[in-house]
Amino acid sequence: MNVPFDPLADSLVRNEKLAHGAELPVLGRRVVFESNSSAVLEAVDRSFGSWARLPESFRDSTPVRRVRFFVEEGEEPSERPAVRYLLPEPNRLIFFTGTSVGVAEADRGEAYAFVTTELVAYDTYFRYGVIEALTLNLVTNTGRHPVHAATVVRNGRALLLAGPSGVGKSTLAYAASRAGLQVRGDEAAYVQCDPALRVWGMPGTVRLSTLGASHFPELSEVPPIVSLNGKEKVVVDLDVEEDVLSPVAEAAVCVLSKGHDTASLERLKPSVVFDFLTSRVESGFDLNPAEGKRVAEQLAGNGGWRVQLSDNPFDAVPLIEEMLGPA
Repeated sequence: MNVPFDPLADSLVRNEKLAHGAELPVLGRRVVFESNSSAVLEAVDRSFGSWARLPESFRDSTPVRRVRFFVEEGEEPSERPAVRYLLPEPNRLIFFTGTSVGVAEADRGEAYAFVTTELVAYDTYFRYGVIEALTLNLVTNTGRHPVHAATVVRNGRALLLAGPSGVGKSTLAYAASRAGLQVRGDEAAYVQCDPALRVWGMPGTVRLSTLGASHFPELSEVPPIVSLNGKEKVVVDLDVEEDVLSPVAEAAVCVLSKGHDTASLERLKPSVVFDFLTSRVESGFDLNPAEGKRVAEQLAGNGGWRVQLSDNPFDAVPLIEEMLGPA
C-alpha cells in the first residue's frame, strides 16, 4: 500500500514525537490531530478540514482534545475492513479490525489509534470508521450531544428530521437541498445546551441508500460503496460554506414515518416530541441518558411535527418549507 509513514522510534511509543499535526475547531471544540503519516493528516483534512473556516466567535477555549494515529506497515484480515466497537465504560470507546486498534477516552480528552497502512489506504472506512468515530466520541462528550436526525436549515432556523434508521432522513434531506435548503448533516445533529441552545451539524456529505438515490437522476452514474454496516450507500458531497458551519440558535423537531400514499403534516405536543426523543434512542446515541433528556426538553419545548412520507421524497419538501417558515 502506498501510504507514507515515518518509522516509530520506540515500539512502545513512549514520548513518541509525531511529525505531522493540525488543530481544528470541530463543532467549535479544539482538537489536535497528530500522526507519523502525512496520509493520515490528509484524511483528517477531508473529514474535518472545512472547520478551519469556522468564525472565531463560535470557537471555545475549552481544553484541547487530542487524537493520535500511529501507522505501521500491515494488512487487514479482510478485503473490506470490518470496524468493530466496544464500550466497556461510558467514557471509553474501543475500535478494532483484527490488526488495527484504538481507544478514545472522553474523560481524558484523548484518543489513540494504531493502524495499518492498508486500513489508511481504505479512505472511506478509515475516515468514517476511525477518524470520525474517535474524534466525535471525544467532542460529543463535552456539551455537543448527538441526536439521531438529519438537519436542514433556512434563515437561521433548523429543523431536525428524526426517525429510525431506514425511514428516509438522508433521502429527504438531499431532496430538500435540491430545493435550496441547507443540509447541516444527514445522520446526527449535535446539540449544545449551555449557555444557550445551539444546534451544530456535520455538513459536507449525504449518504443515501441505493433506493433513496434512485429518486435523483443526477446520481444514476455514481457507484455505491459498502458502508461499515454492510449496506450499500451512494455518497454525495455538498458544498460547505462558512455559514453552514456556524451553529443555529432556533430549532424544531419533525418526526418522520413512512409507507403512506401521500405526504402529510400534523402538529405534535411537547410531551409527544419529548417521548419520541427519549424512548427510541438508537445505539450510539444513548451514551449519556441524562444529557439526552436535557436536550430533549429544550428541543421539545414548543412541540413539533410529524410528517408521514410517501414513496416520493419530493412530496414532503413543501411541508419542510412550511415548518421552517418564510424564505
